[in-house]
Amino acid sequence: MSTTKLQGIRRSIHDFLLPFVEQGSRALVGIQRGHSKGTIHLMEFISLVGSHDFYVIGFPILYFVFCIPYVARNTLWVLSSGIYLGNWFKDWLCLPRPLPPAQKLSPKYHDEFGFPSTHTVCGFAMPFCLIFLTMTPFTFQFYLASIFAIMFGITISYSRMYLGMHTLPDVIGGLGVAIIILACWFGFGFQIMETWLLEGSYVPIWSIALGIFLLSLQPEPSSHCTCFDDSVCFIGSAVGGMIGSSRYPFFPYESSYLSLGILRYILGAGAMLVCRAILKPITRVVVPKVVGYLGMEGPKRKVDTTSISRYIIYVVMVWVGTEWGPRGVEYFQLY
Repeated sequence: MSTTKLQGIRRSIHDFLLPFVEQGSRALVGIQRGHSKGTIHLMEFISLVGSHDFYVIGFPILYFVFCIPYVARNTLWVLSSGIYLGNWFKDWLCLPRPLPPAQKLSPKYHDEFGFPSTHTVCGFAMPFCLIFLTMTPFTFQFYLASIFAIMFGITISYSRMYLGMHTLPDVIGGLGVAIIILACWFGFGFQIMETWLLEGSYVPIWSIALGIFLLSLQPEPSSHCTCFDDSVCFIGSAVGGMIGSSRYPFFPYESSYLSLGILRYILGAGAMLVCRAILKPITRVVVPKVVGYLGMEGPKRKVDTTSISRYIIYVVMVWVGTEWGPRGVEYFQLY
């Protein structure tokens, strides 16, 4: 990937960190030695557990199976913050993925920069977020769960290094981002967010504006990268969660039978997927026409209508899941 566009402090920090990536790439040779199709498939499966798709599938479980919206929405915001911050650094630093002699054993995610590892961010932030939200600190269960969370994060990170997608510096950077997000969120962030959701005015409008503002701050990379697409999806999801949670913050019911929980999940997640399927072709047609009608494009100015459409889709999809899904459960008494 070209880095000719980097200037000033970005170029200086990039050039300072690049030797660490090169050294980390050489260190991967020992990890990858003797690899086989079986171990590659295993590591790809482990990576999938730490991927964005896994969390998209898992998020509705907290909502519809276990019926714990407070835990679900805070976990969503921690993950979204981690993905956004990780992708911000990726696009700002533009450090490459592992270089030869390391091998890329997975065909996925080549079209991205490497530092920091957002898999590592999610792999550590998600389990520790659940621990902080559901357990009493400094108890035996807390320490035991923390050990599991550490092992989970290490396993996810190792799978990424084995597949040649990240170096050890990438993983350390991802761990640093996870620590920053968790410290900020549980130090002061979640109290502010909960208070704002329950008592704030015009939460939907401010949430949408906040999401657009954060996305506007993401640096432009030196060459094509899909990091911004991920940020759009997760910021859009976080905004949709804010809107839905502000309008339906607590469930008037609790989780009961597992069979009903599975039914709630199928209906709730299904509603989100149907919403996405409906909005995709609509936004693909409507958004470019609106942009053209408003005169937002010109000969020397192009508007990324794909990202606008994606933002709308994820905002509405998660809003449906966090408000209308639970309302449907209450209406049909699926508890």
